[in-house]
Amino acid sequence: MRFFFILAILCGTLLLPAEEPGQQEYRLGLNLFEGLNGSVQDREAAFPFFKQAAARGNADAQYRLGHCYEFGFGTPKEPAKAREAYEQAARQGHTEALFRLGNCHYVGLGTPQDYARALECFRKAAEQGNADALMSVGFCYENGTGVEKNPKLAFEYYSKAANAGLSLGQYYLGRCYYHGKGTTKDYAKAVELFRKSIQSESRLCRGLGYFSLGLCCLTGKGVEKNREEAFRCFRNAADSYHNEARLLTGVMYLRGIGTQADPAEAFRQLSLVRRSPAADYLVGMCYFQGTGTAKNAKLAFQSFRKAADGGSADAMNMLALCYRKGIGTSPNPDKSEFWKKHAARSGRKFSLVHLTE
Repeated sequence: MRFFFILAILCGTLLLPAEEPGQQEYRLGLNLFEGLNGSVQDREAAFPFFKQAAARGNADAQYRLGHCYEFGFGTPKEPAKAREAYEQAARQGHTEALFRLGNCHYVGLGTPQDYARALECFRKAAEQGNADALMSVGFCYENGTGVEKNPKLAFEYYSKAANAGLSLGQYYLGRCYYHGKGTTKDYAKAVELFRKSIQSESRLCRGLGYFSLGLCCLTGKGVEKNREEAFRCFRNAADSYHNEARLLTGVMYLRGIGTQADPAEAFRQLSLVRRSPAADYLVGMCYFQGTGTAKNAKLAFQSFRKAADGGSADAMNMLALCYRKGIGTSPNPDKSEFWKKHAARSGRKFSLVHLTE
């Protein structure tokens, strides 16, 4: 009787579906990486388990190994090894790995930049329903990276990504409706999609969505004009590190548009803006006039020079004044005349600043 009992157990074991090679190590790694099933999260300890499972051909582990190499979890960042691990998983049809491999080719991570190969990977992942890949294919068609520009196809792929619940896809689809790219302009639909995108957990996506929604509120496109609501949107976008939103938030604090004037906060916001001649000019004016900060002729001059080099006609005029009167620099009539003429020829305006006037 005992013989038949043992035989039944053995037969039952043989009839169980074979576990994928490396699956046990992968599960141990995943539990540690995510802190699942009572495990204390320890991403460094997870790495060797992913490596063992990946060596046994486990596609999920190969994908996770690539993730560790790309972002430095439990190992130094090694872009080439990340790309290699993604490639191994992608050969087995792993959806997320196909998307990450496409991203490697798109940005040149661990491999020469190759938009055509990136698009090929994105398409394969998109065919399996990967929302990030659907959006990326749309982005390629919109910008003509790896393929000829096709606004209609970009719109279609953004729609699929948005319908899959991807917040960034909703944002890009909103832009299509706002600008009429690949579809008819529909500001109300754009506003609806921007509002959905700000629910994202992604700071990047929230910043983009809030900024675009703020522009709609400021200009009355798809929604009633509301400067207070526009300010709140721009401030939220600025808090999400959106560069242009910081500029507009600074301008609105400076002029008391949609909020109470706050020169100190205006100066702080404008000082955070990067690579913006408009912001550099306004920071220069704050130093020049002592608005929101102490007067500082030297720093004002430096800001004007930076803005002028970036093409700001207003900053060029202020440089001409500084050189003429020796403000923050030594007097120099020749340089004063040079910048005065250069400003007249330039005449470049910055729409983000004048938008609020």
